[in-house]
Amino acid sequence: MTSMKTFADKVRNVVRKIPKGKSMTYKEVAARAGNPKAARAVGAIMLTNYDESIPCHRVIRSDGSLGSYNRGGTLRKQAMLKSEGAFAASGLNKISDEVSHTTPEDSRHKKRLHHHIEHIDYLKTGRRSIWGLEDPKTVEVINTLRVKGAWLHLTAGDGRCNALLLRTVNSLIASDIDPNALEKSLRNISRKYKRKFTTKVFDVARRFPIVANSMDGVFCVGTLHIFPLRTLKHIASEIDRVLKPNGTALIDFATDIKRDRFDGKPYVIPGEKAYTNQSAERMLNRLFRGYATRFWRSRIPRESYSKANPPYHYESKFLIMRAIKSHQK
Repeated sequence: MTSMKTFADKVRNVVRKIPKGKSMTYKEVAARAGNPKAARAVGAIMLTNYDESIPCHRVIRSDGSLGSYNRGGTLRKQAMLKSEGAFAASGLNKISDEVSHTTPEDSRHKKRLHHHIEHIDYLKTGRRSIWGLEDPKTVEVINTLRVKGAWLHLTAGDGRCNALLLRTVNSLIASDIDPNALEKSLRNISRKYKRKFTTKVFDVARRFPIVANSMDGVFCVGTLHIFPLRTLKHIASEIDRVLKPNGTALIDFATDIKRDRFDGKPYVIPGEKAYTNQSAERMLNRLFRGYATRFWRSRIPRESYSKANPPYHYESKFLIMRAIKSHQK
C-alpha cells in the first residue's frame, strides 16, 4: 500500500512544476499543496531544499519582494530569475496575479491604465540616489509639517526621500514597481530606522495592496506628472481609500518640464502631459475634491541624471500639494 504524500512532498511537487521565466508566491504554493494558511511552512521547506530539480528560487513573497535563498541569498535569487526572463516591464512574471492583488475591476481596466519603468539596475548604481539630493523646498515643507503616524511612500524609487520621512513618522512603507530600487533603499536605511521601515512592490496604476483607512499619510514625489489623467484619477481614488479620516496626501508634481538626452535630442515620456503650475493646481484640486488643500511652488534648476535610462538633463517648476482628507469621508 502506497503511503500518503506529506505536505512537504506536495509542496516540492508544486514547485517542481513552476516553469522557467515564471514565479509563484509562498501563499500560492501552500494553497496548491492543500493548505492555504501554510505559507510560512512553505518557506521553511524551501529553505532546506537542495534538490536542483526543485526551483525554489521561483517562489517569492506575496508583497512582490523576493525573499531569501539558501544558495546565495537574495542577490543570487534575483540574478537567477533575471537570467530566466522572469522580470517583465511590470515586475515579475507570475503564474497568477496574486502578488499584484488584482480585482475584477483591475482586469477590466488594465489596458486603460498606464505605468512607466526605466529598467535601471539600481543595485549597480552605488549608495546615493541616482536622482540626487532631496529638493530644498520639499525638505522645508516636510520639516515644517513634522509628519507623524503611519505613512506610505508611493513610487519611492531608490529611496531619495525615505530618510527625510523616517525622522518623524512612526512607520513607513516604501513602494515601487521596481524590486531592485526597493532592495537598494532597504540596504541603505540607517540601522536606527530599520524597525519602522518596510517595502512593498506594486504598480500604482492598479489597486494598492494596502488596507483601507490605515494610513495617516501618503507621500509621492517626482513621478505623478508622467501619468495620463485616467491613471491619476485611479491613483487619487486609491490614496483616498487607504487614508484615514484627517489623513494627509503630500504630493510633489512637476510642471513646465524641459528634458533632453545627453546627445541633445528631446526626451519625452509616452503619455506625459505638459502641465503649467496653474493647470496642475486646478487638476489636483479636482482630483482631491473635498480635501483641504494648500500649495507651495518652487523650481528645479538644470540637473543631469547620468545613471538614468536613457541619461538625460532635466529642469522644471513644481508644486507641492498638502491635501487633508475630511474626517467625514
